Amino acid sequence: MEAPPRHASAFALDLGPEKRLRWAAAFVFAVAAAALSFALASHDAVADRPRCSEACWFGLTLLILPAAAWLGWMLAGHVPLRLRWDGQAWHLGAACAPGDMEERAVHVRVALDFDDWLLLHIRSTRGWAPGRYLALCRADQSAHWQALRATLYVAVQQRAGEEGAPPWT
Repeated sequence: MEAPPRHASAFALDLGPEKRLRWAAAFVFAVAAAALSFALASHDAVADRPRCSEACWFGLTLLILPAAAWLGWMLAGHVPLRLRWDGQAWHLGAACAPGDMEERAVHVRVALDFDDWLLLHIRSTRGWAPGRYLALCRADQSAHWQALRATLYVAVQQRAGEEGAPPWT
């Protein structure tokens, strides 16, 4: 007996910036800025003619750290997005203001799956753009988590069965 083919039903999910990822990016940027500042300070200290005193380097570091953390926080964020599966293809667009970003067809691939956390690789169906990664966690998407995971994996099986389907979906 053959099982009937499985098809994922329509599904939509609103995605905001992942706060823990933004905090991690801010921390990494701040640590990198501190390491660079301390490396420059130690290099300057052993130079034949130091250009800046230790107090000056300390003050510069205190100015650079918050700026680097802010930059990491901003780079890790994104506008609220809506990821939608219509039963045939994935679509990505703006969640709140439709005029900001038109919805477009995309290929979605699970890059990492840690049960409570997913990293999705999203590529446009047109062109050679490198794509983007979206981090999702169960805590932020608890109401839709099981449906999201089921749709992601059933959609991959469904696309794999189609002729001409790209191998990365």
